Amino acid sequence: DEVGYSRRMMEAVAEDPSVADYYWPDTITCVERATPVRDCLRLMLGNGLLYVPVIDESDRPVDVISMRDVNLFMAQEGLSVEGEEGDGAEVASA
Repeated sequence: DEVGYSRRMMEAVAEDPSVADYYWPDTITCVERATPVRDCLRLMLGNGLLYVPVIDESDRPVDVISMRDVNLFMAQEGLSVEGEEGDGAEVASA
């Protein structure tokens, strides 16, 4: 399960803190500040992600958005997962 996987990963990292052993550069998924929140949610659900780095116009990381952030924002705004792609508020406002 996902919780078991996360726990095993944290235990392995605690024993050997070398990031290179656990870093998969070809699997990193990012969003831009202008990415609609609904699209961010679809990306997270489709890839099993709980957190996604937010990058600026120069592709530098500037923040991290979590599944909790997205869920809270969508609940407050009355948004649902259904709807048109690109529909909804931007990540920067979440």
